Amino acid sequence: MQRRWLWIVVLLVLLMACTAPTKTPNVQPAATTSPTSPPRSAATLAATPTAWLATQPTQSAQPSVMATPASTSSGPVLDGPYPVTEVVDGDTIKVSLNGRIVSIRLIGMDAPELRDPRKPVQCYAAEAARFTQDMIARADNRVLLERDVSETDQYGRLLRYVWLDQPDGRRMLNYELVAQGYAQVLTIPPDVKYAEWFRQAQVQAQAQRRGLWGACPAFGAPAATPTPMASSASPATTAAASGVVFVSVTGGPPGSTASVVVQTRPGAHCTIQYRTPAGTASQAQGLVPRDAGADGRVSWSWKIGTSTRPGTGTVTVTCDGVSASHPITIG
Repeated sequence: MQRRWLWIVVLLVLLMACTAPTKTPNVQPAATTSPTSPPRSAATLAATPTAWLATQPTQSAQPSVMATPASTSSGPVLDGPYPVTEVVDGDTIKVSLNGRIVSIRLIGMDAPELRDPRKPVQCYAAEAARFTQDMIARADNRVLLERDVSETDQYGRLLRYVWLDQPDGRRMLNYELVAQGYAQVLTIPPDVKYAEWFRQAQVQAQAQRRGLWGACPAFGAPAATPTPMASSASPATTAAASGVVFVSVTGGPPGSTASVVVQTRPGAHCTIQYRTPAGTASQAQGLVPRDAGADGRVSWSWKIGTSTRPGTGTVTVTCDGVSASHPITIG
């Protein structure tokens, strides 16, 4: 009898549960978000092959003076390209920026001094300037510029990372100078975007004694260190005294005066050839052989023919068998 009542109770409970109304919980839909990729840290970038930056999408702008690039996690934001008018030394160039000649100081590294009036020419300075010149020449003498945080340095020079579109891909000149041993790392906050990348490049260059790390007793050593014996050759003697580095190249419109100044070995015998934008070798007065002075400087000036076609010509200077070329703008 008790078991019968127990079954009756169970059936009543089940019946009440089946007939009770079902309540739908009041749930608000979750807001949808678009995930974003975090920007790459300096450590991640340092461990990434050089080709990573060369393959990332970039943005290009032609600002009235110089735009302030916005940072992006997908790759560097670049301005340009801009034509290079002069290679001052390994870490400083001049570009034509919307009709103005502007000095650009490469960020994050320091090349040996070539033209500082307060210091002697430093070991590997000429090689660094020539490397910069050759790298830019391989990019058709045009550069792309990337800003970090600061706009200018204390001398009014624009602070930029300089990128080059070369036949074999895009390269950052700042990094290549460090990686190949033509410069040392110089990190000045807040411009530290690629600091760790540069540091690792210098560690490898020093370990393999590339460039100045194998040729100079220390960074900043004079290009030639006097020795007690006149017959002894200093190990710090470099091609700073025997190469050809363009100090300035000044063109102008037809009928004006052009000029070229180069740095080479004191007393070197030098010749110059100027080819017009049409490719014709000029016979203008002033393009005569000259010997370098005691400071290693040689200069020429000549009148640009009034019938010369505007465009880009070329000057080639040869000193004691070593030649270097540089574009010159006519018009």
